[in-house]
Amino acid sequence: EDKGRIAIYFREDLNVRKRVIWNAFARLAAPLLIVLPILFAVISWIVSAAMRPIDRLGHALGERGEGNLDPITAQSDVPAEIDRMQRSVNQLLERLRKTVSVERRFISQAAHELRTPVAAAMAQNERLLGVLTTANEIEKAQNVHSSLVRLKRLCERLLEHAKAEGGVGAAQRKMDMRDIVGLVVREFETRDAQGRIEVDVPDTPVMQSIDPDGYAIILRNLFDNALVHGDADGLVRVTLSERGVLSVQNNGPTIPFDKCRAIESGSNPLEPSLNGNGMGLHIVRKIADAMSMTVSVTSPVTQDGGGARFTIAPKGLVHRVQD
Repeated sequence: EDKGRIAIYFREDLNVRKRVIWNAFARLAAPLLIVLPILFAVISWIVSAAMRPIDRLGHALGERGEGNLDPITAQSDVPAEIDRMQRSVNQLLERLRKTVSVERRFISQAAHELRTPVAAAMAQNERLLGVLTTANEIEKAQNVHSSLVRLKRLCERLLEHAKAEGGVGAAQRKMDMRDIVGLVVREFETRDAQGRIEVDVPDTPVMQSIDPDGYAIILRNLFDNALVHGDADGLVRVTLSERGVLSVQNNGPTIPFDKCRAIESGSNPLEPSLNGNGMGLHIVRKIADAMSMTVSVTSPVTQDGGGARFTIAPKGLVHRVQD
């Protein structure tokens, strides 16, 4: 030993040190295992409560049907940030509603204003056809007449489209569906479809809650499509069942299966055109939804593998007609 210095050495068993460490860990972990689940539950509840107004806002927007631009009902129990979001969304909906309203009004007014000059042009063209003598001149005048007929049909479709977007179909009342079917059939018979529409309706009244104006628009579009896309001299068969299921069938070309299902689901892939069925079927679908009716398409339906059948039925009925 050195003068004035003493060296002391300690020795500890390694197993004792390990036991001390594990005991300290157990004393620390035991409370944490109890506290952490409670803390997690409390935090989850706080976050869920804070997110509940956002969930309600998303649910309110998600449940809206097509074309519903009404303001969202204000919620009072929301944080200031969510309240500002609600007001901003309502302001956006109001701007969209005004824009859509202006577009619908413009379409309706434009189509209405075009009807008079188109009718006048058709009358003048018919007078011209009566005085022309050469085959070439008559052919040109007939081509003009065909173009005017297509333009007239477009004006009618635009007016019907404006009505469909404006909510026609909501004012429903109990009435005999046979009356509307007969009225529209007679309307087509007086035009260029005389003898081409075959009607089968029950002998007893078919009472359903419908909007007569909206249902007549559906019939006009279905009849028009069936006549345009059927054979030139082919029949269009209109059938009304005692339960209010209406079917319109022609003998035109087959509609592919995927397009039939797309028409039924509302995602019609067919391109709209003056003589096409894009706009007409959109109108049919829109008004049928407003009257709680379903639209189904079956093709082919004839023995030679052609034709198509459009069926309109009250929801809840088996509406696909079997051959």
